[in-house]
Amino acid sequence: MVYAVLIFSIIVVLILLYFFKILKNNQSAGDSALTKLSNNRREHFRLKFNDTFCNFQPLVTPSNHLGAIRDISAGGIRIETSTNELDKGSLLMLYFEINNETFIFEGIVKRKVEIAPNVIQYGVKFISSTIAQQDKLYRKLRALERQQTHAQ
Repeated sequence: MVYAVLIFSIIVVLILLYFFKILKNNQSAGDSALTKLSNNRREHFRLKFNDTFCNFQPLVTPSNHLGAIRDISAGGIRIETSTNELDKGSLLMLYFEINNETFIFEGIVKRKVEIAPNVIQYGVKFISSTIAQQDKLYRKLRALERQQTHAQ
């Protein structure tokens, strides 16, 4: 009898966990429909860019470089450049402007992909940023997304 109650209890817990998972997935699916990347499984909302640039400076060298922002979130950025001097784990400072507001972030290279000869894409995670900086960037990105959506 004790084993039957134990097995029944385990089955009930598993069913409840299954339904909570379905409920959570349904809530996040509704939210993701609002974003540009509905299948985005990242922690932060990410917005694509075409004609926005950033300056970046590796922390180990005094050189400045220019890169095209391909997408950005409150947690990181993907830039495209001809500079091939960064490696995974490299630290850098990033300087960019969105809607007349300047942002400065320290980042670490998490991904490096050569997409064509002399064209490198870097996935950079922002580090040492405050919640206020991330929130300010997030609000700018959401406002920009709304502007883009209404312009279409």
